Amino acid sequence: KMQEKITDKALYYRLGELHEKNGNKDKALEYYKKIEEGKTKYVQAQMGIARCKIEQGKFKKAQKICTQVLQNTGQNAEALFLLITSLLFQDKQKAAQAVLEKIDYSKFTDVYKKIFRLQHGLVLDNAKMFEQAFAVFTDESKVAKQEIQKNRLLSEKELKKTQKFDTKIDDDRKDPIFLIGSPSTGLNYFVDWLYKQGVIVLNDRLISVGRPDILFTAQDMKTLKKVDDDMVRIERKIYHQKVKVLTSGIEQETPTIVDCMYINPEQMILVKKFFPNAKVVLLARDTPDIWLNQKAFGDEPIDSKDWNEAKNQIISMGLNLTQIDADKWLENDKETLNQLSELFEKDLAENEVAKQDYWRKSIFPKGHWKNYQQFLGQ
Repeated sequence: KMQEKITDKALYYRLGELHEKNGNKDKALEYYKKIEEGKTKYVQAQMGIARCKIEQGKFKKAQKICTQVLQNTGQNAEALFLLITSLLFQDKQKAAQAVLEKIDYSKFTDVYKKIFRLQHGLVLDNAKMFEQAFAVFTDESKVAKQEIQKNRLLSEKELKKTQKFDTKIDDDRKDPIFLIGSPSTGLNYFVDWLYKQGVIVLNDRLISVGRPDILFTAQDMKTLKKVDDDMVRIERKIYHQKVKVLTSGIEQETPTIVDCMYINPEQMILVKKFFPNAKVVLLARDTPDIWLNQKAFGDEPIDSKDWNEAKNQIISMGLNLTQIDADKWLENDKETLNQLSELFEKDLAENEVAKQDYWRKSIFPKGHWKNYQQFLGQ
């Protein structure tokens, strides 16, 4: 009896969820289906079944489940998302569009607002309805609130002082490669691509405030002027100790560790001061491509209008820098892949960004901005 009581409440759901996360969809379905209508977790279990059906390629069944849940519960966020997804997998763009157009954004959290807005905009974009797509991408009632800390450009004086840094490194520590860019230059895709090929990538600076090390907080020029060789030695030691802790237990397939950060001239001053010999890889692309991506997918620490200047400031610092054309990488240009393989000391395979379903992408291809040329500068 006690077992039945627990089962009625949540145990079957938790077991289903566990098997689903472990990739055992059949076993997950077995547990989800044990939860009867009217019982605790019934709706969540139905969503679990729909997710598993989508993973199994049974899109019509997922569509049917989500439609039923929506009839019974109204605007359930996950049911709506999975219904739209199941329709798109069946190539039913118009049906998905009809569902998206009826969504009342005021009823959903910022997370789902963003998901639905992007799905809607991307469906319209794919249908070459560019004016309508731009209206959806930029509709303030559909845009999730974003608290983004903006990175500033340097003054001419700061830049000149940075260029004069001549720190001498007397330790034998192998510095990581510093990888910089932004979502609009494919940084997140690039990080994922490296990670899947066994390159150790530290991405904590991209997903949170980042680790508290010498690169964590901007320093003014007066403070940096007082930094002597002993202080450089100490800060480098602390930095490398933290990297060691973060990578402990990870089997290192390559001699290279990559430390990622969003493009930020202030942060690169610190790289120049404390890691002058480190390799720096900058992912860049044309400004209009960055502009469109920011309009569609959200603000970034450096606005598209300042991106080129930020890039030029970093280039002029005298770093050990390699600039990579993000679009050539996205297009799997052989010369670019060879260059990257040499940089990261590993034979790197082609990326598969182009194969991703259009409604799941968070980057537009090179030159796609021309379809939105009339809105450029807005």
